[in-house]
Amino acid sequence: MDKDLTLWLVDKFNCDTENLEFDGGISIPVRPLVKFVLGIPSGPIKVIEGLHVDDALYEHYTWDTRGKNAKEVAEEMCSITEEEPFCIAFMMAILAIYLAPNTSVNVSRSFLGAAQQVGNLKQMDWCNLVADCLFKGIKDYKKSDRLYVHVKGCVHILSVIFIDLVKHPTLIVPDGFPRLSVVTTEMGCFRSKWVVAHPFRSFLPVRCLEESVYAPVLNNMPNGNTVEGVKCSDSDSNTDALVDQFAITDTDQNNNKHPILAELGNARTTHNTSSSPIVDNLVFDTPAQSSGT
Repeated sequence: MDKDLTLWLVDKFNCDTENLEFDGGISIPVRPLVKFVLGIPSGPIKVIEGLHVDDALYEHYTWDTRGKNAKEVAEEMCSITEEEPFCIAFMMAILAIYLAPNTSVNVSRSFLGAAQQVGNLKQMDWCNLVADCLFKGIKDYKKSDRLYVHVKGCVHILSVIFIDLVKHPTLIVPDGFPRLSVVTTEMGCFRSKWVVAHPFRSFLPVRCLEESVYAPVLNNMPNGNTVEGVKCSDSDSNTDALVDQFAITDTDQNNNKHPILAELGNARTTHNTSSSPIVDNLVFDTPAQSSGT
């Protein structure tokens, strides 16, 4: 993931409207696109942080008074054969590494209470959680007056949306959802030559949503319905690619299927997601920007 592109997009993000605002008066709402970029569940159950967990579970994800290293959790997960502890480990790792990263590579134990509700994971509103964490991270970054500050949250979402919208004759964006499975490092837009040749501070025209790959799903975007104070999408228009389960890729070099995955069933494999995360480090140490939106 290109650092300069990411920071340019962060600057283009309006914290009040939650939109990416580009030249030419084009304003792109980010929150409703999260489900189509990531393909994660956006159910009616709000993800609540800080729920009570028993001491044993809390200590299991603790190292030296802090949250355990997320990469270690991911490695340990590969040897777990029981469904509940496997799902908890997966959720804790993916939240810390990609969906809601903080200022470290440690798991956030505030999510343990939600992650342990294995039977409800598919019905939870993970899309709004990811959006909330990203928007708060951007807002904190813009408000900070420190010399160096972390940008927290899944900033990769902004890059995927931008690549989907940018107009350039050499850039051909394939169709398909979730977008994370088709906008990959193999695309020329993420190669250094393309980045150097097209500085993101200069004018780059972008498409409106109606002219983009998102056009077919505009009617399926969350409409802001509220159920007991929780935003959710219409149940009859839920197009989550991973509505039946989170995408879990077996990283074993021998490609043997994990026993839990075999029991849960096959995840969507339309596209090869092995190169999907265009991410080396999701947290940037960067000079703070001036305050504003």
